[in-house]
Amino acid sequence: MSRVHNGWQRGHEYALHRPGQRKTDTATRKAIADRYADGESMAALGRAYGICVKTVRQVLIDAGVELRPARGRGRPFGGES
Repeated sequence: MSRVHNGWQRGHEYALHRPGQRKTDTATRKAIADRYADGESMAALGRAYGICVKTVRQVLIDAGVELRPARGRGRPFGGES
């Protein structure tokens, strides 16, 4: 018997979320913002939560967290010049 976490199945791979649905819940989004504020990098947070850096960045923007300058660039990751 195979397990499907929430009933959504694609071929032989099982999806943890419905396509188009957020992969992070409210508690996870808050934890990401808190850990970033405590000094953890976007890349480390992405690895920890299984999401890409762009998603981490959007979570932080949605939470109103001020982004730190990216190393060597003097501006936040992906920000305007």
